[in-house]
Amino acid sequence: MNYFAGIVRTLKGKQKLLLLKRIRSQPLKLKLFNYVVENEDTDNDTLNNYLGQGKNFSSLYTLKNRLLDDIIAVKQEFITHEIVKVKEQVQHLTLLLASGENEILLRELKKLERSALRYELTQELITVYYCYYLISSGKRREKYLKQLESLNKKAEMTFELDKIFYTRILHTQELFYFTNKKLLDELRTVREKVNYYNTVLQSQTSRFYLLFTDVILVLSGTELHAEQAIQAHKQLQHLSKLYLYSFIKRTIPMGQLIIDCLYLRYYYLSNNSTQFNILQRSLYPDILKLQKHFLFDSSFIVFAFHAIYDGIRNSKKHSVVALISKIIRDDSFTHNPINYNAHAYYLLAVKEYYLENYAVCSSLLIKGRSCPVNGTSAWILFEITLLSLLTMLHRHEYLYLEHEINLLRRYLVKYKVETAQIKAISPLLKALREFEKTQDMHRVKIAVNRVSEETGLMKLLVSIASPEPHHTDY
Repeated sequence: MNYFAGIVRTLKGKQKLLLLKRIRSQPLKLKLFNYVVENEDTDNDTLNNYLGQGKNFSSLYTLKNRLLDDIIAVKQEFITHEIVKVKEQVQHLTLLLASGENEILLRELKKLERSALRYELTQELITVYYCYYLISSGKRREKYLKQLESLNKKAEMTFELDKIFYTRILHTQELFYFTNKKLLDELRTVREKVNYYNTVLQSQTSRFYLLFTDVILVLSGTELHAEQAIQAHKQLQHLSKLYLYSFIKRTIPMGQLIIDCLYLRYYYLSNNSTQFNILQRSLYPDILKLQKHFLFDSSFIVFAFHAIYDGIRNSKKHSVVALISKIIRDDSFTHNPINYNAHAYYLLAVKEYYLENYAVCSSLLIKGRSCPVNGTSAWILFEITLLSLLTMLHRHEYLYLEHEINLLRRYLVKYKVETAQIKAISPLLKALREFEKTQDMHRVKIAVNRVSEETGLMKLLVSIASPEPHHTDY
């Protein structure tokens, strides 16, 4: 699918109707839109022939760009809400200031000051107070100058807090799959910084970020004790209420989905299968919106892996292949700098492993390993390499086992895995090294179970059929 066709086909329902209403008096645009929606072949030559443009590609490019402008305008109309309107109105203040109409300007300043305070729009509030400062004199001007200085400091903190949340906190949900003491300690340090910003800012957004971090910390263990379960449930309730009854649902439209994914983790650790299944069914298919949303891809990973974990834990192995096929789609792979491509390739490889398509499985694992992975996602490289080792047993590729084992060891050292976890993996590596000679599958199974129980890795592989012994005729 090309870039242009991909954007055109994102329009659904009311958005599509609004666009058709907007372009109904423009026959070429309408013809182009309908053709792209209804046909797979949308290269420039085909479109030009269909529109009767001959070899005049410049006209086609112009038409495409104008249609894209219309689509963007329609999408903006659908996502416009009161916060966006306040931001737009603040931009008009400088025009009123330049016009010299101070009576109108003062009225707008008072109204927008209340709105900016209500929605914690620091940058917009700076603009409002800057206008106050310019039209004031004496002590009032000094007052606004002090307020501007204070707001500029808060704006810096707000920016730093947003950056921490989107680039660090969200991605620490990866700690659900492999406990890394170093990364957990870093998250606790980040939590203290967020707490400091929250104390200074006293905003709903900073409170949301702090609660979200606290929930991740309490859910990062392999199990929930009674007190932890009570604590996690209270924190999740507070997080949900804060989101539901504040403007945050406007600034983070996907917020409810990412909170629900934390609930899913909570129900999984609490062994509450009833609530887990109810929530899992209600999240699909809305959760698929997060597949290409690189800001929240880690929340999608929580949903995908826990849905499959639960299927295996409850002996629903027959549905795992169907579940992976349903969750991971071919068109869901993205090219964003931080995304879940490595995780998606791994899940597809697990599906092929279930189906005993070991060559395809191996090919997918190679693709997954070539994807960019940050430090918190290092566990997926461990998973990919461990599955690759099992795949080699099925394919009787004993010659390459040592190379793969050495690669895994380099990963473990590079990402500073604890000694106890390396020890848990060592018996499996020893069993794999000696498999060609011993053909002892029972030993491999026991070693895989130990890795799963003591590290959290290989959960998707514990119950999968092991390779049959390969006997060589002499």
